[in-house]
Parts: sequence; structure tokens; C-alpha cells
Amino acid sequence: MRIDSHHHFWKYDASECAWINDSMSVLKRDFGPEELKPLCETTGVSGVVSVQASQSLLETDRLIRFAETESLVQGVIGWVPLASRDVQMDLERIAMSPWLKGVRHVVQDETDPEFLMGG
Repeated sequence: MRIDSHHHFWKYDASECAWINDSMSVLKRDFGPEELKPLCETTGVSGVVSVQASQSLLETDRLIRFAETESLVQGVIGWVPLASRDVQMDLERIAMSPWLKGVRHVVQDETDPEFLMGG
């Protein structure tokens, strides 16, 4: 069994994917499981862990729906707004999915250098 442990699916939106600059213009489009399946079959990859590409609860929900319907997706690394007053509620809601394996926050995109310290 071969698993791709860090794969992104997205509906391209320039405001959500600001990290995709002009040198990566080939990425300025939607990517979904239907495109990945044949590539995985030819390379012997039997599953992927889908990792959030934008800091959005809607994307986390979309990735979980992919995992529920696409056998290729074996798990999801989602996102929650860590600084939100509702973080506990958001975590509890997404953690109800057996497909959620963790969350991540793209710290390097934070403008506040004290973000991790609660500043």
C-alpha cells in the first residue's frame, strides 16, 4: 500500500490561494479527485491524505465530503480558526467525522508574530 500523505484539492480562488503566484500559473485552476485517480492508478498510489490549501472551514467540510464519497481519500487534515472564540465548537463539529485526522494552521501566513503566543 502506497499513500500520498499530503495532497491538495481545491476550487481555485485567487483570494483564497494567494500563495499561488505567476510562476505557478499551471495551478490556477480547480483540482479534484477525478483528476487524481488515474494518476494514482498508474503510479501505484492507493490512497491520499487530503490537506487543506486555504484557511476555511468550508474547505475542511468539502474535503471531508470527498473522503466520504471517494475511496481514494483516506483522511483529511483540515483547518479551524484557532484564534476564534468558537474554536472549541468548530473542533468538536469537524472531529465528529472519522475522516478528520488532524488540523493545521499556516503560521507563516500570519501577520502577527505573536500569533502563537496568543498576542
